[in-house]
Amino acid sequence: MKILVGGNHDFYAAEYPDKFREIIPEGVIYLCESRITINGINIWGSPYHPDMVGWAFGEKRGKAMKEHWNLIPIDVDILITHTPPFGILDKSRSGKSIGCEELRTKLDDLQINYHLFGYVHASYGRKTIGACETINA
Repeated sequence: MKILVGGNHDFYAAEYPDKFREIIPEGVIYLCESRITINGINIWGSPYHPDMVGWAFGEKRGKAMKEHWNLIPIDVDILITHTPPFGILDKSRSGKSIGCEELRTKLDDLQINYHLFGYVHASYGRKTIGACETINA
């Protein structure tokens, strides 16, 4: 089984979500602001990211992003997002932090064990924040 979360290049998934779900291979679970529970572990996934409006799943920083993160249930064990939280494995090649401030704030309300994300290729790696293992894959 694999879990899939979209990102900024996934225009088909963003524009035709129902058709996209139809072509997902068996054994792949697509999470788009949704959750699945596997063996009692609650997993939530979201493809949204700040800036890059006009790209798939791109939103303006601030209120628009906060609305997405407010959908994350409080009982999530594993969070999978396309974007990293601000200040955590989110530095671009130029050294600028480009993660989401609103996601970073939301993480303070959650007690997740793992947060997996991507998007910022230059900052791949792992970092432990409190009891949460963050992984920029």
